[in-house]
Amino acid sequence: MKILKSQRFLSGILQAGHKTKTAMLVLGLFFLVAACIPSPVRGQVDLPKSSSRGDGGSGESFTLHLNPDLTKHLIAVTERVENEKWYSSPSFITIFVSIAGIIVTIVIAKNTVKSGLATQRKILIDQERLKRVNAQLNEFYAPLHALDSTGVRLWKKFCETYKRNCDQDKFLTHDEDGIESGPPEEFLECYMRAMRETFGPLNQQRENLVLTKAALVAKDQNGDFPEVLIKLVAHVSEMRSVMGRWQDTEKYKNGKLRSILQKEGSAAFYPQFKFPADLAEFAKEGFDRLRAMQGTLEDTLSSPEQVAEGATRR
Repeated sequence: MKILKSQRFLSGILQAGHKTKTAMLVLGLFFLVAACIPSPVRGQVDLPKSSSRGDGGSGESFTLHLNPDLTKHLIAVTERVENEKWYSSPSFITIFVSIAGIIVTIVIAKNTVKSGLATQRKILIDQERLKRVNAQLNEFYAPLHALDSTGVRLWKKFCETYKRNCDQDKFLTHDEDGIESGPPEEFLECYMRAMRETFGPLNQQRENLVLTKAALVAKDQNGDFPEVLIKLVAHVSEMRSVMGRWQDTEKYKNGKLRSILQKEGSAAFYPQFKFPADLAEFAKEGFDRLRAMQGTLEDTLSSPEQVAEGATRR
């Protein structure tokens, strides 16, 4: 409905432009016609007419009595008109100026309408771009950035609490100093509980954002869907499967977790598809880029001069 209203608005401007040019053309033609209508010659006078009978009384003759000075003036005017060039005559100059005025009027009207349409088109485009940017920020990049920042801080705090390496490839095999050391039973128990109650829900929210708001995701440099988000969905999906196996309470009883880790390796507690380490950079870069674009568009739309300047450059 909004797009239809915009189209009607543009059509109204276009029709108004046509009406303006038509009015200017009619006005110019009016002056042209007015210039072609002959006007009385300066100094033209009504000559007196007298009549007299001839000898026979059978006919009628007319005698014009002209002042000698007037006669000389009329002769001089006639000679000047006969010797005058056609292109220097007042009538031709008037017609030429009228035609030139019509052409200039049409050009000015055309450029004015064109400029107005370009400005309005720029405004509509920027408004739609701003709506898109707002949706990307509010519905995807801002929530993703917040969730990821929260998850990173919680994970670092968790590893520091139990003095484990924060690297996802080493937290099950190395301590905080990088020394190879198997985790204690207590750590594995707390890890499983934290994944169920804290990190699992955070990952679920990240996955839901990707799956439900994929249309708002900006493509990468190759024009494809970002690989980092594909890795995120793969990690969360496999982690869900790993956590599903923990439901076997008989197998994952307290006191048996270290032995499971020794026998089955880290795959019993952590998926093979690793959490994408560059997700934080992706979320922050997208968030900062869109915030800057949002500010630029808002400033442009709030300043008519900038909108007109942008339309002129296009």
